[in-house]
Amino acid sequence: MNPHFLFNTLNTIAVLVRDDDRQGAVRIVEQLGDVLRRTLRRRHRTNEVPLSEELDLVQQYLGIEQARFSDRLHPTFDIDARALTAAVPSFALQHLVENAIRHGIARRADAGRVHVTARRVQDALELSVHDDGPGIEQHATFEEGHGRREHAGASARVVWRPRVAGRRAVAAGRTIATLRVPFRELKPESGPCGRMRSGWGALIADDEPAARRGVRQLLAAFPEFVVVGECRTGADVLASLDTLEPAVVFLDVQMPGMDGFEVIRRRTPERMPAVVFLTAYDDFAIKAFEAQALDYLVKPVSEARFAATMKRLTRQLRAPRRGRARSGSS
Repeated sequence: MNPHFLFNTLNTIAVLVRDDDRQGAVRIVEQLGDVLRRTLRRRHRTNEVPLSEELDLVQQYLGIEQARFSDRLHPTFDIDARALTAAVPSFALQHLVENAIRHGIARRADAGRVHVTARRVQDALELSVHDDGPGIEQHATFEEGHGRREHAGASARVVWRPRVAGRRAVAAGRTIATLRVPFRELKPESGPCGRMRSGWGALIADDEPAARRGVRQLLAAFPEFVVVGECRTGADVLASLDTLEPAVVFLDVQMPGMDGFEVIRRRTPERMPAVVFLTAYDDFAIKAFEAQALDYLVKPVSEARFAATMKRLTRQLRAPRRGRARSGSS
């Protein structure tokens, strides 16, 4: 981890504390703790991780950087759900995003965007990070094959392609960093009921990034649960359930294309992990329990209410599978 990132983050926390922004300071502390925890955990593992895990790290990292850059940083994601289980060199995507911020966004006087994409291209996984910073000088050269010595066998290649942004002189250029590795599935290590080696897997499904971040913040108080992925649509949830094998899915009711109830109907309640609905609507509680949901939470969710749900969820996951009640009703 770049030490300047740590120093800048500590300075951001200090500023928020002086501004009496307790909620903002707590959020950054939680995100920094998660980044450090994930970094230390990888010291005892191989140099490859599932893409879903790398994305979790990147999203926490970007959350911290957004607090630092305020409205100057606008990250977006376009992730193929089928690629979430692909093996990627550890920290590879995070380094690409960090470079995009340091050499792109930080050099802009106004707001900029960082766009992260992941897709399967035949037998390869292609990761790209776009930024609309000043671009790369024309005389700059880059050696192909970067990363091969650090990630032996991954055949990693980083290609930088500066591209003129178009007619406006104010947008001098754009940089696209692309990492391509052979596609190979690397599922998170799991046991019965989605139990991960370091915790139970949790899948977060909501079309609003702020809502997904809110669930992450609440889950930070329960280290026995590990976020294995995030989904924006019902179709993404269906595609992720078999590959990520979560123990619980935090499911929004209304999502683009397919709502949460349709997800359960297509999957069938018997094949679903534990389901906790989180929604702004209180109209569907009875329908949720009819669909065998564990609980139904109405936004905004208090810490105490969420803790009660997690207590019930933990008790269910630890109980024998046979004859275990799924619904939150007594």
